[in-house]
Amino acid sequence: MNWSDESFLISKNRYSENSLISEIYTKNHGKVSGIIFGGTSKKIKNYLQIGNKLHVNYSSKNENRIGYFKIEILNAYSPLYFDHKQKLSCITTATNLIKILTADSQTNNKVYDLINNLFVILKDEDWLKRYIFWELELLKLLGYDLELENLVIKDIVENETVYYATSSSEKKYVPNFLIEKDLKVDDVKTLLSGLKLVGDYLDKTILKPNNLNYPNSRLLFINSFKGIDIDSSTTRGLFTFPEIQNNFVPELFFRPNLANQSRPPLRHISGNTATVSTFATVVGHPKTPI
Repeated sequence: MNWSDESFLISKNRYSENSLISEIYTKNHGKVSGIIFGGTSKKIKNYLQIGNKLHVNYSSKNENRIGYFKIEILNAYSPLYFDHKQKLSCITTATNLIKILTADSQTNNKVYDLINNLFVILKDEDWLKRYIFWELELLKLLGYDLELENLVIKDIVENETVYYATSSSEKKYVPNFLIEKDLKVDDVKTLLSGLKLVGDYLDKTILKPNNLNYPNSRLLFINSFKGIDIDSSTTRGLFTFPEIQNNFVPELFFRPNLANQSRPPLRHISGNTATVSTFATVVGHPKTPI
C-alpha cells in the first residue's frame, strides 16, 4: 500500500538508534503511524517537531503491518514559538488530544482543518480564549458536544450576571465568556477557569469511561502560566483539577551560577541544627455556602 498526503506530526518515539515511530494526522487518511528511518539524524530531526506540517510518502507491505514514512517539511510551525512556552505547550496539548481522542485511519477533514486553524489562533492576541473554544469544537466534531448554553442557569449575584451548572452533588460556576462568546476577557484566571472546566468535562465524560489517563501535557500547559495558583483558587469558576495538595513552593526565577559549581564552598556550616515542627497542612479550600 502506497500513498502521499499532507499531515501534521502529533507524536514521535525512538524506535531504534537511527529511527523513530511517529504518528501523523493526515488530510485524507486520518491518523496513521509509521517508521521514519534516519529520524534521529541531524538532517531530519529538526523537521520532526510536534505540530510541524509535513508532506509524507507512506509505504507498507500490507495493512496489518506498520509502514514507513518519507517526509518533507511544508511548514515549520513549532520553532516559531520556541521562545513562547505557553504557546509551545498549547501545541503539545492540542496534538496530544488529537492523538488520544481520534481513531486510527479514520478520515475527518474537519479535524484536519481544525489543526490547521490552531496555528491561525496562536497568532491572535486573544489566543488563549480562542484555544478554549478550539477544544470545545474538537470535542463536538468527535461527538462530545458540551452544549453549555442548554445546561447553565443564569443568576444575578452582587449585581453581576453569573452562570452555573448544577448536578445532584454540586453547583459549579461557568465563566461568562463560555456563554457570552463575544465577551472580552483580560483576566488570565478567568480564562484558566474555562480551560479547567473543559478539562473536567473531558476527564469525566470521555477519558475515565474509556480507561484513558488525563494528559499530563494539559496540566503542564495550565502550569506554564506564571503567577497563577492553579492548584487552589477562590476565583469563581476556577475548579481544582485534579485534586492535589496545595503547593506553596516559590518559583525559581534564576539559574545556578556556573562559577559556583567549579570550586568547593568558601564556608562550612557547623554547630547544632534547628528542629522544625510542622503542625498544620492546608489541603484545598473549605467549601463555601452558595
